Amino acid sequence: MQTHVDYTQHNKSQNVSNIYQRKQNVIEPPVQFTNNRPETAAQRKLQETANNSSQVSQLRALQEMTNNSPQAKRTTQLQQYVFQLAGGGNAYNAGEGAYWHVHHKDHVKFGGLGETRINFNGRKRNWVLKQLHKMRNNTPQSKKGAETYRACREYILKNGI
Repeated sequence: MQTHVDYTQHNKSQNVSNIYQRKQNVIEPPVQFTNNRPETAAQRKLQETANNSSQVSQLRALQEMTNNSPQAKRTTQLQQYVFQLAGGGNAYNAGEGAYWHVHHKDHVKFGGLGETRINFNGRKRNWVLKQLHKMRNNTPQSKKGAETYRACREYILKNGI
């Protein structure tokens, strides 16, 4: 969009930010072109015919029945459960499942690596933090790994494990 600013004495006395604000408030819709080529019209007509066919109607009805079946509902429930186990839906008290995480206020570990697991049961906070620090040096480091490590450490400090 091209604009023309008339630099008269009146315009010079205006604050530059006011001019900028006025330009920002002008909203023009994007230019949209309509494709009127004959082959495009023919393609639209074919698509409309296909969408309205009896076979597509039958497929839609079958898809609707499948989506509402008990098996589909059970599959959805299982997917949600797996998502929760993988770290979605606040399954962890701190961190993320693929990185450092505190799980069930019971232990801290890195991803699925059992050798990094530190159980809390009756242990003193300082011991847990020392073990966590040792384990951190034995695991691959990344920005996300460092971020989740700090989140777990803060959780342990705040919650008196």
